Formats: sequence, C-alpha cells, structure tokens
Amino acid sequence: MREAEFLNQLYTLLDAPVAGLDTQQKLQLIRDICDETQRASEQGKSLTCRMVPFITGRRPTDEAAHPGLGSSDNSSMILSAGLADENWTYILYTLGGLDAYTPEMLQEIALDITLSFCGPDASQTTIPIPGWNKHPVMPAILDTTATGEPVLNPISLADANERRLVVKLSPSEDFLPGATWRWQDLDQQLQASATDDADPFTFGHLFTQMLQVQLRVTRRQMPVASAYTWIDICDTRRWGSLYQRIMDRLIKPDTERQARKAGLDTLDHAYHPWFPILLIGSDKAALYTRALIEDIAYKKRHLTDPRWLMRVGLYLEFLTCLGIFEAVKEEVGDLLTPAERAAFESSPFFAEIRRRLNPRGWREVWKLKDIVFPKFGAPHTGPVSALNFLQKRKAILAFLVVHHQDLKHAIELAGPNVYNAQETWHRVFRDAERAVLRKTPLAFPELAYLNTQVKDFVLWHQQGELDLPGLKWAPKQFSAMFGDQDGLFAVACNQYRASMNEVAEWAKQRHLPRNGRG
Repeated sequence: MREAEFLNQLYTLLDAPVAGLDTQQKLQLIRDICDETQRASEQGKSLTCRMVPFITGRRPTDEAAHPGLGSSDNSSMILSAGLADENWTYILYTLGGLDAYTPEMLQEIALDITLSFCGPDASQTTIPIPGWNKHPVMPAILDTTATGEPVLNPISLADANERRLVVKLSPSEDFLPGATWRWQDLDQQLQASATDDADPFTFGHLFTQMLQVQLRVTRRQMPVASAYTWIDICDTRRWGSLYQRIMDRLIKPDTERQARKAGLDTLDHAYHPWFPILLIGSDKAALYTRALIEDIAYKKRHLTDPRWLMRVGLYLEFLTCLGIFEAVKEEVGDLLTPAERAAFESSPFFAEIRRRLNPRGWREVWKLKDIVFPKFGAPHTGPVSALNFLQKRKAILAFLVVHHQDLKHAIELAGPNVYNAQETWHRVFRDAERAVLRKTPLAFPELAYLNTQVKDFVLWHQQGELDLPGLKWAPKQFSAMFGDQDGLFAVACNQYRASMNEVAEWAKQRHLPRNGRG
C-alpha cells in the first residue's frame, strides 16, 4: 500500500467511530489488516477492485447472455415519466484476490458506492448525492430469465472472485431530487444554481452532469481497495427546448408583426422564411435523439458509442440558440430569463460556449426573415406570394452555413471520436433526409395551392435537367421565377451533404472525427 494512501486511511480511521474502539484498538486493527494484506500480496493474491470500462460496440446487458462480454455504461439519460420505467444505468466491476480469504474473513468485507455530481464538464469538486455517500451494495451478477430478459441476481462474496459484478441504477430515481433530498442542498457547492427548476440538469448546468462513481471495498470498516469511473448524464426532457423557444418567442411573434403590417388579421407562422429549417432541423434532432435513447437507455445498437453524438447535439443546441438569442436581443428583447442570463454571462460552464458564439453571422441570417406577400406579376400561394418559396430557400441556405460553423465548435467541445465518427455522420445525414421528406408538407404550406405538376417542379427539379417531363407543364410565371435552380428537396439534401462533408473534412484535418465523409 502506498504511503500516502495508508496515511489517509489511517487518519480517516482514527477520526471515525469504529464499533466503539478507542485509539489504541484502532491502531491495532490497522496493524492486523496491513499484516494480512502484506501476506496476501506476497502470495500474489492481494484484494483488488477494478471497473469494467465502456467498450465500443458492447452494452452492459451483453453480460447476461455472454459472461465476460459486457461493459459499463459511459452515458445515461433522464427521460420523461412515460419512458423512464425501463431506463437503467449499469456499472460493471470485478473483485480479485477474494480466494485468499477464509469464510470468516469474508464476513468482515463489505462493499459501498458513492455517487457524486461534478458539474457538466467534471471540473467541479465532487459532491456526493445524499443517500449515495458510501451506500452499501451487495455483489450481484446479470443473468437471463426464461424469456431471455436480463435480470440481476445477488451472489455471495465467496462466489464473486474475478466475476463481473453489477450495480444497477435508475436515473429518474437515483439522479434526481425526490423525497430523500433537495437540490438546494448541493447547488451552491457546484457553483451553479438551478435556473428553471430545482434539479441538477437545468439551463445553468447545460442540461447535463458528469457523475463520478466510486466503489470501495472495506474490511472492518477500513478501505482496502477502490475504483472510479464517470458517467455522462443528459436530461432529454429539456433537449430541444431552446430551439422551441426560438419558434415560440421569435418566429411566431415576428409572423404576427409582419401579418399586421400587411393588413392581415392572422397568418400561420409556417409561412415565415425561418420556419422550414427550424421544423426540419428539430425533426432531424428528434430522430437521432430517439436512436440515442434506445442505445443509452434501452441498450439497442444504432451506434456503437452514442455518447459522442449526445454531446455534439447538446453543444450544438447551445451554440446555435445562444448565438441567435444574442443576435436578436436588441431587436426583440432577451430570450433568456434573468437567472439564465446571469448563469450564461458568469458561469464557468459557459466559458467555452461564450467564446465561440457567432451573433454577427446570425444577424445576417435574421435579415432573411421577411415574408413575401402577394404582389402584381407573381402568382399567389395562399396568403403569400410564390416568391416566398425563394425567400425560404435563401434562409435555409444561409442558416445551414452559420449552423454548420457552430457544428465545428460543437465537435471541438465534444472531443475526438476515434471509433464511430463515420457511422455517426451517416446516421445524422440519413435522419436529415428523412426529416426533409417527413416535414415538407408542414414546412411549405404554400405547396397546397399548387397543382401536381407545378408542385413536382418546385420540389424535385434539379439544376441542368431542363427536359424533365413535368417542366413543360409548369406555368411560365413559375419557370421564370425559379429558373434553372434546384428544387426544394435538391437544395436541402445537396446543400446539407456538401456542408456536412466540409465540416467532416475540417474535423478530420484536426484529428477530431475520423473517416467522416458521407
């Protein structure tokens, strides 16, 4: 045992009440345990405790059917109430050297676990969750039921040597305040108070926490072995809430303002030039979030390591939305609450995000907010001009340019992805294409006022293909307006692919994601 570790345990033991022992008895206890530990070490059987790390491509539940192939979770999610029932987080660990202990000595050995929040970036002093400071745990293994479902079965220490043991946690019950503890007991120690609710996953905490997990093995209440790991926890209940705030507090009021100016009593905000990219982008995020939830919470296999995409998506939302908030603040007011504004401007958690924001770029995109209302010489598509298609097209392209600059910064903050960057990239691109096809009717209500041939032209025309059968049926007004330009589907997919590939090449040159082109 290292001298520093021994002294630390000595002082801890001398200060703590141990079964009513006085100081001399505590010292004798330390001598006895150290002598036995030394003898076991000389025999090559010293007691060890080791965490089983996360292994790319594997899940904890693999351990049930295939002992030795499971891995610990490296990420976890807080889900809404209706999805939380089957949401589990697993920590796998091994104990070695137990075969050197007699049954009587094994009765003196105990296990405990400490769960500690340490901020969104693991930079804060660890603060144990109340009730989880040296919480006793029993050795248990993952096994399978008759139907093949994984189940946790307790075992004795005598049967635990070198087996993969499991701690099973419920994020909704173990990582959130409840009847046994309040977040106010911890928030000041973590240097970030709750900004919209009393829990550890609010805006002020970037909707996330790093959780330190410490396992200890004690004998007669003296630590003899320990191991650490970390879990990245994200609150999916708040994921996408900043994008929704842009829709509710920026796009909808701006649509109402423009409608009144045009003499209209009401106008659906779906006609706003920013609406398509926000709707389709939100649906894309919802699709890959669903895959992340299935991978992280329910142990499916859409991605071999979903944690990286979880972090990239999280940082991208903050970078884009805060950049927009800053860009429009003088025109429409602050979209942050006073508590959120204080956290954003002062908290160390936002330091790297503040440094990377691009409000100047977003101000240029916001200039494309004007709805094109009917005018002489252009066909109408409901309450707006057909030229509104082109305004939406410009807004989409401009939005993607600035948004994907934010994506570069999000990748920097999330860190390198050595193992599954390409499959992650392909996943996001496929979800983007699905979102375009799924949401186009809602994103472009103008299409409902066009006949089939014109609609096909507006959606599917590709630049350079002037002999499409449907093109000859397009009225001259439409062909003159659109010219030989890509239709809406081609713009969305081709521009998105080109932009994503440019980001991937940029990241590859900086040794961030590897092999990421789509």
